[in-house]
Amino acid sequence: MKIVNNVPWITDREIDLLKNNVDLPFHLGEYSSLVDILVKLDVDVVLEPGIVETTTDDRLKDILNHWVREVERLGKRIEKLPALEEKYANAKRNVEELEEVINSETRHFKRGNYNTKEKVITLYPDEMKREFGGQRLDELLVSTLAHETMHAYFGRKGLGVYPFVLYVEEPLAEFGMLLFLHDVGSSYYSWAYNDVKGKKSCYRYGAMLMDQHLKESPIKHTKRYLERYPIGLTPYDMPTVNRANGAIRLPMRDWLSPSITIGEHRIHPQWEQVFRFPPQYYFDESSGTLCLDGYWGVTRIEKGDVVIDGKMGLYSQSVNNVYLGPRFYTDDVSRVYPIRLCPVYVSPRNPFFAEINNIPVYKHDNKPFLRSCGKGLYDICRNGKWGVIDEDFNQVIPCKYDGVATFSRYGLIGVSNRLEDGRFLYGLADRQGVERVPVMYDSVKRTPKGIWIFEKDGIEYTFDKFGNPIK
Repeated sequence: MKIVNNVPWITDREIDLLKNNVDLPFHLGEYSSLVDILVKLDVDVVLEPGIVETTTDDRLKDILNHWVREVERLGKRIEKLPALEEKYANAKRNVEELEEVINSETRHFKRGNYNTKEKVITLYPDEMKREFGGQRLDELLVSTLAHETMHAYFGRKGLGVYPFVLYVEEPLAEFGMLLFLHDVGSSYYSWAYNDVKGKKSCYRYGAMLMDQHLKESPIKHTKRYLERYPIGLTPYDMPTVNRANGAIRLPMRDWLSPSITIGEHRIHPQWEQVFRFPPQYYFDESSGTLCLDGYWGVTRIEKGDVVIDGKMGLYSQSVNNVYLGPRFYTDDVSRVYPIRLCPVYVSPRNPFFAEINNIPVYKHDNKPFLRSCGKGLYDICRNGKWGVIDEDFNQVIPCKYDGVATFSRYGLIGVSNRLEDGRFLYGLADRQGVERVPVMYDSVKRTPKGIWIFEKDGIEYTFDKFGNPIK
């Protein structure tokens, strides 16, 4: 790493200040200091004269235009399709939020810049001298170099592989800068923290990330996120801020934002993405919690895996809990298979669903939001075993089977258990949970007239529509 000074009034004192700070011990990922990052990534630092003005990123305007078109499109359809009301309201919120952000970032001046192609960090001391009456030059030189070094760090895995995302990367760079100042015990930390917190643009979220980092113990999840970034984001991935408590949500699978408590586990969901509306999810491995938000369409099972929108496979037994976010909605519970597998927790802000006994219910009538297996009856799985409950949550059939079917018109339901070799044994149970036919047969089929034909060791056994044996 070399520092090139092209600013006449910058002296050796300022250059030594920069060199001394980047050499301080600071551990981030595999690196031991800022200079370690710069040297290993072959990044140079140049101090240039002049004041550089910049404007709002054009990609934000593109995103705004997208949501303006969505508002227009949905507005024309909502009268005929009231079900689009939530999507329409969400699109309007996106427009309002983006307009607010763009208006706050229309014009500002650069303190520094990282050129990814040339691998050069440029600092603009003339701009720094103009700020704060020239009284914070040292703080601005050090903090800006640390901020731009974070951008160099973010590009360590190869250029062009991951897109630059303004509302993710800039707050993270600010957080990384504050983390550096804090960890090296810099006297500049308090000033830099207040400077970041007071900004009107997305940069201010970096102070919120620092707040979260300091509260986390013993595992520093927010620093872990910083160390692992980037992780394949798209230009439409945006963090959001909970304005009530100031917590930030970043658009990845785990770790950040307001938490919920499930048993002994503290879960940190962060899938409320204001700037897009596809199905959203993440999986918390430590507790086996699957968190879902947004509108849900097709989900399916493939070879024992829970496949969600064809994007994510989770072995079904690893899902211990399901959390439904405030925007979760689906019109068919069978599309979201994990809801039937385990206890469900629902955000109190969800307008459609609530929970009773960890079972999702419709808010308008408190009826279970589960797959129907008969009139007023629903199949449910607990601890890996299936059973049946009624609409008052009474246990009709205990959760002791590896599979349940659907009740016949005569009040019988097929039940099955799985052997260690993978084969299933079949039987019948009635609406009182009594096994009318023991679970011991190798196969079962039902005739159009309601007769049940079971087979065991090559011998067929027949039962009438009420489960009575036929000789």
